[in-house]
Amino acid sequence: MRAGRRIGQRIAWLALALPLVAFGERYAGDIEVLLAAMPSAQPTHGYVAVIARVANQGTKRERTVRLTLVGREGGMSQLREVSREVRVGPGTETNVLLPIPASLPAELTECRVAVDGNGQMPVLPLRISCAGSLNRGYRGASHQILVSRGTSYDALEEALARVNRGGLTIALERSDRDTEAWPGRWVAYSAYDAVTITAPEWTRATEAVRDGLWRYAECGGVLVVCGPFAPPLGGTKGKTPGGVLAGGTVDTGFGLCVVSTPSGISAEAAGAMLGRMQRNQAQVWGRYASAGVSHDAAPVVKEVKLPLALSLGVLILFALVAGPVSMGVLRRMNRSIWLFWVTPALGVVTSLLILLSMLLGEGVTPSVRIEGITLLDEQAGRATSLAVNGFYCPLRPRQGLVYSYDTEATLGQVDADSPFRQANLDVVWDEGQHLTGEWVRPRIPTYLRLRTSELRNERLGVVRACAGSLAVVNGLGAAINHLILVDFDGQVYEAKEIPAGTQTDPLPTVTLVIPKARSLADVALWSEEWSETRRDQLPWSGILRPGSYLAYLDGVPFLPDGLPGRGKRQESSVIVGLMREEGQQ
Repeated sequence: MRAGRRIGQRIAWLALALPLVAFGERYAGDIEVLLAAMPSAQPTHGYVAVIARVANQGTKRERTVRLTLVGREGGMSQLREVSREVRVGPGTETNVLLPIPASLPAELTECRVAVDGNGQMPVLPLRISCAGSLNRGYRGASHQILVSRGTSYDALEEALARVNRGGLTIALERSDRDTEAWPGRWVAYSAYDAVTITAPEWTRATEAVRDGLWRYAECGGVLVVCGPFAPPLGGTKGKTPGGVLAGGTVDTGFGLCVVSTPSGISAEAAGAMLGRMQRNQAQVWGRYASAGVSHDAAPVVKEVKLPLALSLGVLILFALVAGPVSMGVLRRMNRSIWLFWVTPALGVVTSLLILLSMLLGEGVTPSVRIEGITLLDEQAGRATSLAVNGFYCPLRPRQGLVYSYDTEATLGQVDADSPFRQANLDVVWDEGQHLTGEWVRPRIPTYLRLRTSELRNERLGVVRACAGSLAVVNGLGAAINHLILVDFDGQVYEAKEIPAGTQTDPLPTVTLVIPKARSLADVALWSEEWSETRRDQLPWSGILRPGSYLAYLDGVPFLPDGLPGRGKRQESSVIVGLMREEGQQ
């Protein structure tokens, strides 16, 4: 009877389980995932873009799909996982962008797909390899150029061969997608040293793709357009680039736009492109890989104050108490056998005392420093920034670091690090860019180099009185320590200590001989004259011109910060502003 009852119970449990298994297979089968990656061979900087097309073939309910790109265990890979969650409505599909930091050595071998948190689809194979900026062969790394389908591959190859007298390695990565299907975020192109596209392809591309490519150029990239080209609103000259360009170069933000002939890449265009790529690789990417250079530009701590004397005293006291003192006392008590538990107990107490002394000496509050420069193009309503974000944390922040979708973060490594060290770094793209794992290690200064491009409405209001005097309204979101402004007629004005949201009295004019113009890339991207020791030289650097200003701020309203509002903070930034127009009072 009991045996029959047990068999009946098992049959009942099986009958209940079968519908669950069938349901799981059914909703997993509704989801179709197709992976593709932007072409790139062993990138060393920026982000490699993986694009996943997720389709919900069901017609009844919305699905939550989590995609996880998993790195190979062992070997050179420091990147462990890159993941993102997306909701897909019934009968719809969406394209999901998963950027992968190429500055970290990584080998991603598979994509795991989870549906509604518990439905698991078969693992999808993946093959993405990043050399990382720490690769010892980085100096010989190739220049990565993204070539659109409409660009003449042979003409580009021939033009580069004519100007490449130094024997540099150049990898031409042909896109198998039309420009209309390219990603719409600038970070998807950040791994490339240059991007080539034809004028008709630019016209056919979506507004998001054109915006992403132009932001890529503003952040320091090289955009090459074959054919007559009308640049979008904005630029480093403080006014809208005029008309349609049929050739030549245009400095845009920290980068360069090269306009060539419709038939292909001219020798002049190839030379300008190659020269800019060489300078970026030699003077930017190699430097970003080192934490030492970032520490020189914006040290998060001058020196690490550890209570070494107190810790050494505790260790000496432990040696005396656990050794001769305890042995003598226990021998007098005829309890020598107690040494087997007294000594470990004293060791635990000593460890706690040392930990307490460390916490008393350093505390648990992290130190954060954020410093950089922002090009604020008020005409385009766009802020493009370069920054150093430094951290010193006695304890590793459990929540990790959080940046926006449009921020490129490059981790600077300490000299003792090896590119083959297992770092267990994760990137989650759910709510912005969430860096978890060992990005910040306890009691070791950590630095990230940041590039970002954002749409912003802040501006410096300029008001011209009838008598000709000029005043400004600080709408930049932080107090201005020092302001130098050049109006559209070339007259120079200066002011100090302008609180946020206030209007100044008429500004006094000053005599400043504006030097020969230099590109913002030369001043800010390569020479880094915005650093703490050199930023006072910026007014004479050649980046000021009519219709622009320099504002030194107490805060960092435009710079990304991985731990906003926490810890002991040092914040400063420089704004290079391109004015819209003057108002009348």
